[in-house]
Amino acid sequence: MQKLLLNRIIAFTLTTKIKPINKSKMSYSNHLLYRVIFFLLVLCVPNLEAAQQAQPIKAGKIQKVRLYTDRAEIFRQTSLQFSPGSSDVVIGPFPNTMITDSVRISPGTDSSIQIGHFSIQRTYQTRFLDDSIQKQEARVDRFRLKLNSIKDELLNLKHQLDYIDNLSGEKEHANVLPGPEYWDSILEFKATRGKIKRDRHREILVESQIAAKELKVEEKKLADMKVGTKKETQYIHIHLRSTRSFAGHLDISYQTRNTSWRPAYLLRTNTVQRSVAFEYIGQINQQTGEDWEDVALELTTSQPSRGTTPPKLRPWVIDYPPKNFPASGEIHSFEEKSRSLKLRAPQQDSAVAMSASVIQSGASFTYQIPDKQTIATGTKNYRSLIFSDQFDADLIYTSIPKKVQSVFLKAKTKNASPYQLLPGSIKNFVDGSFVGKSWIKNTAPGQKMEMGLGLDESVKVKRKLIKKEGGEGGIFNQTAKQRYIFEVSLENFKDVSVQVELKDQLPLSYQEEIKVQINQIKPEPNHTDKQNFLTWKVDLAPREKKTITLDFQVEYPEGKTVRGL
Repeated sequence: MQKLLLNRIIAFTLTTKIKPINKSKMSYSNHLLYRVIFFLLVLCVPNLEAAQQAQPIKAGKIQKVRLYTDRAEIFRQTSLQFSPGSSDVVIGPFPNTMITDSVRISPGTDSSIQIGHFSIQRTYQTRFLDDSIQKQEARVDRFRLKLNSIKDELLNLKHQLDYIDNLSGEKEHANVLPGPEYWDSILEFKATRGKIKRDRHREILVESQIAAKELKVEEKKLADMKVGTKKETQYIHIHLRSTRSFAGHLDISYQTRNTSWRPAYLLRTNTVQRSVAFEYIGQINQQTGEDWEDVALELTTSQPSRGTTPPKLRPWVIDYPPKNFPASGEIHSFEEKSRSLKLRAPQQDSAVAMSASVIQSGASFTYQIPDKQTIATGTKNYRSLIFSDQFDADLIYTSIPKKVQSVFLKAKTKNASPYQLLPGSIKNFVDGSFVGKSWIKNTAPGQKMEMGLGLDESVKVKRKLIKKEGGEGGIFNQTAKQRYIFEVSLENFKDVSVQVELKDQLPLSYQEEIKVQINQIKPEPNHTDKQNFLTWKVDLAPREKKTITLDFQVEYPEGKTVRGL
């Protein structure tokens, strides 16, 4: 309004023919006009400049996002028109999730700009300023309007059906008797027109149910997007000094909450080629209140919330208890109160120095995603590929039929990538079929790793008790015996040869009077340890079946009870 008024004053001044000032000839009205123009210019121009200075400058596009396990660091570039001397600018809006203590502003590489000071102010709005939330709100309004329109049509159809059902066919004049043709027309009208309206009513009712479900889905999306987002924003007020006029930019970085990432893995094992296709994935949740559009993404393992210094040791004091030592119940009560006070104590974030464009920095790792990423606010479980590779693997089939009569597959390989593999869950696929989930430990580059791949149903194992008998010794040998014969069968239904590591055991006695005697083990195990664990390396050709027999007996003094048999 002030700018428009100023423009009109200037235009009026230029178009109005006013003679030079001459006190002897200038009328009182011309003198008054000049005074009004002068005071308006004095009052409007400073206010106009102040209004122009207070106009916020939009925060520049997000160039890069460095994502931590509990927050993100945002890097923006904001374009400005610099004038010589000092000036105050306001940049925003920024989301309310921005951590104010983390804001950093620099003039880039231009040395002609100096940043005097800056402050951050909160502003409360009547609506959400996030573009994605506004778009979703408009979408919800469209679905709500559609549903209301369908409900209106349903109501109109109901009124029409009520009118058709209430048609009696009686004329106003009672002395006129309607004939058969009249009644036929009434019945025909109610039948035909009623059917059309009822069919349409059913169609519209189905449409209303579908529209209600669609509206519920869109409202749920909107509610998820609003999680962690409030109708408040933050603006950065900056005092700048420049030695010349030019167009440049400011680099602005800050940390924001309500976002995180965690590692996840996909493992695709090919038992024929004996290889493992490995995918390292960053699983991202983003609810910061601002969209990350076409940004350079970095995933780092650093955790700023844990601080930068190690904890301190306290003296380990030992002493006699005091004479009036509290009872055990009082001790527990004191510990609970202490724990409660610790939980209520405010938690402070430690300052942390960030390093850019590195793969390893100290104890942390930073993964630079090669492609630009677009992640809208409200996104859950966004999956960004860190790297994929294929490793040679030793596939080991293992079975302990005494516990589980199944054959398990595991892979032994080496982390041949330059990446540190963080602890995380693995989704395992074997020969194209999903077999289950497992867990990977923290694995450094070049370190060996072993991963369970689940059951392999194409190799069968069965363990059964063939014979169990007991007996007593002679007159001069008062001993009791328990004999067991187990049979373990292995069968390979694959089209390729496999080697199964089969494990079983014999009873282990810690008493000299209790003796374990082996009658026959066929074939001989490849390894027997001190705990009487037996291990066989069984080679099975395609469609081949092999059997292992364990025949042993336990001898102990008669009349004694032996546990474990």
